[in-house]
Amino acid sequence: MTTPHQTQIKLCGMTQAKDAQLAVTAGADYIGLIFVPETPRCITLEAAQHIVQAVNKQAKIVGVFQRQSLEAIREVCSQVDLDMIQLHGDESPGFCKQLPLPVIKTLILHDEFSPKDALAYKGCHAVLLDVPKYWDKPAHKRPGVPDFPALPKEIHTLLAGQLTPESVGGVVRHYRPGGVDVASGIEDSPGRKNAEKMASFCRAVRDADAYINQQQESSSCKR
Repeated sequence: MTTPHQTQIKLCGMTQAKDAQLAVTAGADYIGLIFVPETPRCITLEAAQHIVQAVNKQAKIVGVFQRQSLEAIREVCSQVDLDMIQLHGDESPGFCKQLPLPVIKTLILHDEFSPKDALAYKGCHAVLLDVPKYWDKPAHKRPGVPDFPALPKEIHTLLAGQLTPESVGGVVRHYRPGGVDVASGIEDSPGRKNAEKMASFCRAVRDADAYINQQQESSSCKR
Protein backbone atom coordinates (compact mmCIF):
# COMPACT_ATOMS: atom_id res chain seq x y z
CA MET A 1 0.00 0.00 0.00
CA THR A 2 1.35 3.44 -0.95
CA THR A 3 2.12 5.77 1.95
CA PRO A 4 -0.02 8.93 1.73
CA HIS A 5 1.95 12.04 0.85
CA GLN A 6 1.83 14.79 3.48
CA THR A 7 3.99 17.85 2.98
CA GLN A 8 5.39 19.38 6.15
CA ILE A 9 4.64 23.09 6.45
CA LYS A 10 7.06 25.51 8.07
CA LEU A 11 5.86 29.07 8.64
CA CYS A 12 8.94 31.11 9.44
CA GLY A 13 9.88 34.50 10.87
CA MET A 14 7.35 34.63 13.70
CA THR A 15 7.82 37.54 16.09
CA GLN A 16 4.52 37.54 17.99
CA ALA A 17 2.80 34.83 20.04
CA LYS A 18 -0.61 35.60 18.53
CA ASP A 19 0.74 35.04 15.01
CA ALA A 20 2.28 31.74 16.08
CA GLN A 21 -1.06 30.60 17.50
CA LEU A 22 -2.78 31.54 14.24
CA ALA A 23 -0.09 29.61 12.34
CA VAL A 24 -0.83 26.48 14.37
CA THR A 25 -4.55 26.90 13.77
CA ALA A 26 -3.85 27.27 10.05
CA GLY A 27 -2.02 23.94 10.02
CA ALA A 28 1.70 24.68 10.44
CA ASP A 29 3.88 21.72 11.41
CA TYR A 30 6.90 23.93 12.19
CA ILE A 31 7.21 27.47 13.52
CA GLY A 32 10.43 29.27 12.60
CA LEU A 33 12.07 31.78 14.96
CA ILE A 34 14.95 33.82 13.57
CA PHE A 35 17.89 34.61 15.86
CA VAL A 36 20.09 36.32 13.26
CA PRO A 37 21.09 39.80 14.53
CA GLU A 38 20.30 42.87 12.43
CA THR A 39 17.71 41.10 10.29
CA PRO A 40 14.12 42.37 10.13
CA ARG A 41 12.60 39.25 11.72
CA CYS A 42 15.19 38.76 14.48
CA ILE A 43 13.48 37.87 17.72
CA THR A 44 14.47 38.43 21.36
CA LEU A 45 14.88 35.51 23.71
CA GLU A 46 11.95 36.77 25.79
CA ALA A 47 9.64 36.97 22.76
CA ALA A 48 10.79 33.52 21.65
CA GLN A 49 9.95 32.07 25.06
CA HIS A 50 6.45 33.57 24.86
CA ILE A 51 5.94 32.00 21.43
CA VAL A 52 7.11 28.59 22.66
CA GLN A 53 4.59 28.80 25.50
CA ALA A 54 1.80 29.90 23.13
CA VAL A 55 2.47 27.07 20.68
CA ASN A 56 2.48 24.60 23.56
CA LYS A 57 3.97 21.66 21.63
CA GLN A 58 1.28 21.85 18.92
CA ALA A 59 4.04 22.44 16.34
CA LYS A 60 7.80 22.03 16.37
CA ILE A 61 9.87 25.14 17.05
CA VAL A 62 12.83 25.74 14.72
CA GLY A 63 15.54 28.25 15.60
CA VAL A 64 17.17 29.86 12.56
CA PHE A 65 20.82 30.94 12.70
CA GLN A 66 23.34 32.22 10.17
CA ARG A 67 27.13 32.23 10.53
CA GLN A 68 26.90 32.23 14.32
CA SER A 69 29.25 30.45 16.70
CA LEU A 70 28.49 27.14 18.38
CA GLU A 71 28.53 28.97 21.68
CA ALA A 72 25.96 31.51 20.55
CA ILE A 73 23.62 28.82 19.22
CA ARG A 74 23.99 26.67 22.32
CA GLU A 75 23.24 29.69 24.51
CA VAL A 76 19.93 30.25 22.71
CA CYS A 77 19.13 26.55 22.99
CA SER A 78 19.73 26.70 26.73
CA GLN A 79 17.13 29.46 27.13
CA VAL A 80 14.54 28.64 24.47
CA ASP A 81 12.93 25.19 24.15
CA LEU A 82 13.73 24.57 20.48
CA ASP A 83 13.02 21.30 18.67
CA MET A 84 15.34 21.89 15.73
CA ILE A 85 18.05 24.20 14.43
CA GLN A 86 18.13 25.65 10.93
CA LEU A 87 21.44 26.93 9.57
CA HIS A 88 21.25 29.52 6.82
CA GLY A 89 24.91 30.29 6.20
CA ASP A 90 28.01 28.48 4.97
CA GLU A 91 28.21 26.12 7.96
CA SER A 92 30.09 22.88 7.31
CA PRO A 93 28.75 19.34 7.81
CA GLY A 94 31.17 19.04 10.73
CA PHE A 95 29.69 22.13 12.35
CA CYS A 96 26.19 20.67 11.98
CA LYS A 97 27.23 17.49 13.79
CA GLN A 98 28.31 19.47 16.86
CA LEU A 99 24.89 20.98 17.48
CA PRO A 100 22.60 19.64 20.23
CA LEU A 101 19.44 19.32 18.10
CA PRO A 102 18.44 17.96 14.66
CA VAL A 103 19.58 20.32 11.91
CA ILE A 104 17.89 21.67 8.78
CA LYS A 105 20.66 22.92 6.50
CA THR A 106 19.75 25.62 4.01
CA LEU A 107 21.46 25.63 0.63
CA ILE A 108 21.02 28.78 -1.44
CA LEU A 109 20.56 28.07 -5.13
CA HIS A 110 23.04 29.68 -7.54
CA ASP A 111 24.23 29.17 -11.10
CA GLU A 112 26.91 26.62 -10.14
CA PHE A 113 24.71 24.69 -7.70
CA SER A 114 24.80 20.91 -8.07
CA PRO A 115 22.47 18.45 -6.34
CA LYS A 116 25.64 16.65 -5.24
CA ASP A 117 26.33 19.63 -2.95
CA ALA A 118 23.53 18.37 -0.72
CA LEU A 119 25.07 14.92 -0.20
CA ALA A 120 27.57 16.34 2.26
CA TYR A 121 24.61 17.16 4.53
CA LYS A 122 22.79 13.85 4.32
CA GLY A 123 23.43 13.39 8.05
CA CYS A 124 21.18 16.37 8.78
CA HIS A 125 17.47 16.05 9.45
CA ALA A 126 16.73 17.85 6.17
CA VAL A 127 18.19 20.04 3.44
CA LEU A 128 16.26 23.18 2.51
CA LEU A 129 16.68 24.55 -1.01
CA ASP A 130 16.15 28.30 -1.08
CA VAL A 131 15.56 30.37 -4.23
CA PRO A 132 16.98 33.86 -3.55
CA LYS A 133 15.15 36.92 -4.86
CA TYR A 134 18.17 37.96 -6.91
CA TRP A 135 18.52 34.58 -8.67
CA ASP A 136 17.00 35.10 -12.09
CA LYS A 137 18.63 32.18 -13.92
CA PRO A 138 15.55 30.13 -14.80
CA ALA A 139 12.86 31.16 -17.18
CA HIS A 140 10.21 29.30 -15.23
CA LYS A 141 8.92 26.30 -17.13
CA ARG A 142 5.71 26.50 -15.12
CA PRO A 143 4.36 30.05 -14.72
CA GLY A 144 4.44 31.10 -11.07
CA VAL A 145 6.37 27.99 -9.99
CA PRO A 146 10.09 28.36 -9.11
CA ASP A 147 12.42 25.80 -10.67
CA PHE A 148 14.11 23.58 -8.08
CA PRO A 149 16.75 20.93 -8.82
CA ALA A 150 15.99 17.35 -7.77
CA LEU A 151 18.00 16.07 -4.82
CA PRO A 152 18.95 12.45 -4.13
CA LYS A 153 15.98 10.52 -2.71
CA GLU A 154 17.79 9.70 0.52
CA ILE A 155 17.76 13.39 1.47
CA HIS A 156 14.68 14.83 3.15
CA THR A 157 14.10 17.98 1.10
CA LEU A 158 12.30 21.21 1.96
CA LEU A 159 11.70 23.96 -0.59
CA ALA A 160 11.63 27.71 0.04
CA GLY A 161 11.93 31.03 -1.73
CA GLN A 162 9.34 32.94 -3.76
CA LEU A 163 6.56 30.76 -2.33
CA THR A 164 3.10 32.27 -1.86
CA PRO A 165 -0.41 30.91 -1.27
CA GLU A 166 -0.86 31.17 -5.03
CA SER A 167 2.33 29.34 -6.06
CA VAL A 168 2.87 26.70 -3.37
CA GLY A 169 0.23 24.27 -4.64
CA GLY A 170 1.97 24.00 -8.00
CA VAL A 171 5.32 23.49 -6.31
CA VAL A 172 3.99 20.67 -4.14
CA ARG A 173 2.16 18.94 -6.99
CA HIS A 174 5.20 19.07 -9.28
CA TYR A 175 8.08 18.38 -6.89
CA ARG A 176 6.38 16.44 -4.07
CA PRO A 177 8.87 17.74 -1.48
CA GLY A 178 9.15 16.62 2.10
CA GLY A 179 8.22 20.14 3.16
CA VAL A 180 7.84 23.78 2.22
CA ASP A 181 9.01 26.89 4.06
CA VAL A 182 7.66 30.44 3.79
CA ALA A 183 8.16 33.80 5.51
CA SER A 184 7.53 36.85 3.31
CA GLY A 185 4.76 35.15 1.32
CA ILE A 186 2.45 35.15 4.36
CA GLU A 187 3.21 38.63 5.70
CA ASP A 188 1.87 42.16 5.66
CA SER A 189 5.36 43.38 6.61
CA PRO A 190 8.53 41.64 7.87
CA GLY A 191 7.61 39.72 11.03
CA ARG A 192 3.93 40.70 10.88
CA LYS A 193 1.94 37.73 9.63
CA ASN A 194 -1.37 37.81 7.80
CA ALA A 195 -3.84 35.26 9.19
CA GLU A 196 -5.67 34.75 5.88
CA LYS A 197 -2.43 34.30 3.94
CA MET A 198 -1.23 31.70 6.44
CA ALA A 199 -4.52 29.84 6.22
CA SER A 200 -4.55 30.05 2.40
CA PHE A 201 -0.95 28.81 2.19
CA CYS A 202 -1.63 25.79 4.38
CA ARG A 203 -4.88 25.05 2.57
CA ALA A 204 -3.12 25.14 -0.80
CA VAL A 205 -0.52 22.66 0.45
CA ARG A 206 -3.15 20.25 1.77
CA ASP A 207 -5.17 20.52 -1.45
CA ALA A 208 -2.01 19.63 -3.39
CA ASP A 209 -1.37 16.70 -1.05
CA ALA A 210 -4.92 15.47 -1.70
CA TYR A 211 -4.32 15.70 -5.45
CA ILE A 212 -1.06 13.71 -5.16
CA ASN A 213 -2.71 11.03 -3.03
CA GLN A 214 -5.61 10.75 -5.44
CA GLN A 215 -3.15 10.28 -8.31
CA GLN A 216 -1.26 7.64 -6.35
CA GLU A 217 -4.47 5.80 -5.53
CA SER A 218 -5.55 5.85 -9.18
CA SER A 219 -2.16 4.49 -10.25
CA SER A 220 -2.36 1.69 -7.68
CA CYS A 221 -5.81 0.65 -8.89
CA LYS A 222 -4.54 0.31 -12.46
CA ARG A 223 -1.77 -2.12 -11.54
